[in-house]
Amino acid sequence: GTLALYQKWEVGAFRYLQYYSRITGMKTTIIVIIGLAALGAVGYLYLAQPVAPPSATNLPMGEPLPPEPLPAASSTAATTPELTETFVIDGARSRVEFRIDEVLRGEDFTAVGATRDLTGEIAAAPGATTSLRFGRIKVNARTLKTDSQQRDGAIARLILKSEDPANEFIVFDPTDLTLATSTSEMTLSGNLTVSGVTKPVAFTGNVSRNASQLLGQFQTTLKRSDFNLEIPSVPFVASVADLVKVKVNFVAVLALTN
Repeated sequence: GTLALYQKWEVGAFRYLQYYSRITGMKTTIIVIIGLAALGAVGYLYLAQPVAPPSATNLPMGEPLPPEPLPAASSTAATTPELTETFVIDGARSRVEFRIDEVLRGEDFTAVGATRDLTGEIAAAPGATTSLRFGRIKVNARTLKTDSQQRDGAIARLILKSEDPANEFIVFDPTDLTLATSTSEMTLSGNLTVSGVTKPVAFTGNVSRNASQLLGQFQTTLKRSDFNLEIPSVPFVASVADLVKVKVNFVAVLALTN
């Protein structure tokens, strides 16, 4: 796509600079410095372009999502009552956040990115906060935002490659919910797909209930190398950690009672 064309142009431009330095007699070092500055400016402008808009946004609060199969009942299913309520995540009041450490311009820095564009369904027993079954959860990767438009462009175009329709959504398919014996903490395990790579992941957290709403907080730590997420080489970023902390806070509203 656009990145490949830019890379080809970059190589061609560098070769032209070498040729120009030979025929003009200018010192190669000066030519290269000027050329790299120009290439850097072009790269900056490329990354600063707005990320492609999402192809779909969250459905209105309370409207059931298109039917998707819920996973098999959790490990506590044998003792749980019938799950007759369906809750839908309200993206406007929910948030997915990632944090990753890097060395930026010689200083330690933690990059934080977030989005409210997530969808999902949860089946529950009436009045319960532990008798739950989570459905597929989807996050639109194109809507992740940090404090830098250039970083956003790098994430979308070079790291997650979310402008490719096949990579637009980060998808979590839950397979098991395990409850702690002495606390309210629970572990939600499943398969996480990021940029075409699927790996097993476990989130820990808890869910509380407020009238006709479920309030959830979950977190996990991932290795970006597990998902083949490579950081582009840029002059002002010396290093980027492999560990990525992910936090999910959601509000799900009651949409259906069987």
